[in-house]
Amino acid sequence: MKILMIASLYRPYVRGGAEVVFQMIVDELKKNHDVIVVSTYPWRGFHSLIPQLSQEEGVRVYRFFPLNIFSFITILRRPFFLRAFWHVFDAFNIHSYYAIRSLLKKERPDVVMTHNLKGIGLTIPRAIARMRIPHIHTVHDIGLVYPSGIVLYGEESTRANRCLACVSGAITRRLFGSPRVVIFASRFLKDFYARHSFFSQSRSVVIQNPIYQIPAPARERSRIANEGPTMFAFVGQLEPHKGIKFLLRSWQNWKCADVRLHIAGAGSDEAAVRQATARDSRITYTGYSQDVPSFLAKSSFVIVPSLCYENAPMIIFESGAMGIPVVVADIGGMAEYIEEGVNGFLFLPGDEQSLIDALERAATARGRYAELSLAATLFAAPHTCERYCASLFREADL
Repeated sequence: MKILMIASLYRPYVRGGAEVVFQMIVDELKKNHDVIVVSTYPWRGFHSLIPQLSQEEGVRVYRFFPLNIFSFITILRRPFFLRAFWHVFDAFNIHSYYAIRSLLKKERPDVVMTHNLKGIGLTIPRAIARMRIPHIHTVHDIGLVYPSGIVLYGEESTRANRCLACVSGAITRRLFGSPRVVIFASRFLKDFYARHSFFSQSRSVVIQNPIYQIPAPARERSRIANEGPTMFAFVGQLEPHKGIKFLLRSWQNWKCADVRLHIAGAGSDEAAVRQATARDSRITYTGYSQDVPSFLAKSSFVIVPSLCYENAPMIIFESGAMGIPVVVADIGGMAEYIEEGVNGFLFLPGDEQSLIDALERAATARGRYAELSLAATLFAAPHTCERYCASLFREADL
């Protein structure tokens, strides 16, 4: 089967879990199918407006620069007012529409699978629909309603957010229409889009994201991570919406001595992390880590203190694959995967005392750490990429 897969970012341009999931699916499908990837790259002259074909790790890849005021790859470094204009161009990107339509006519795929389209053009679903090709779309965040993809806990009902959701949602809902199948990694995200009247004619399905299967030695190392001080870890973007400052405040108010917090990541809050390590000897910061499994293998628990509505952060599943229980904010889709006291612990988002209580429950559970670790492993084990792709084809009747 010939499968055309479209996403705004594709390796080496990786920003988060959505790109990791997309990469895993490409690698799995290329084993038995003719897979073609369409994605973006930065401005390289006028020739970059035309999709350029290359061979990348056994996959044919078309890349082009969707006509806009700057590349999606650099959006986080741009001021707010420029990003606002960028989002308007992205939503009505006629250049992307015709670029993708020409590729569809050229390649004639049996099915098109799209992931994050923000940054490559929200007109693409209409181009696919006009060609009458089966379309499977995977939703990774709330970005079709809130352009930034970020809404903080407690700010859902502000006037600005309500107006933004109304205007942006109405535009993208009309542009997207209803693909044959829409995939969500959490019930939260499926219900969120249903409330905003998206995908009314689509088959909407919840399929948990695939998980890299961590080698057994790494899992074994995680299972004995309860020796010595209880080791907690944070891995991710050091940004306000990820709750790193909230975590640091809560940690410093937790007076337990026999615990340690290891932080790996990069972002705008890096200075705050470095200041916290200078004040509290229980905290260490290693900077950005490219080898997440090795970093996690030294930890007893992973903390996910997000203050925003997330879908299904990859770190939860990566930790589970290594047998590491998690301490997770009960917000968005994250809590759907955690059973309190079984494979992790839950706390109220942004509530310092609730987080401290959850950390206490985790630290005092050392006597049954092997049980917690096994539950985390059993939760993650069935979610292979092979099974994920089989579910995709089954739900789409392909």
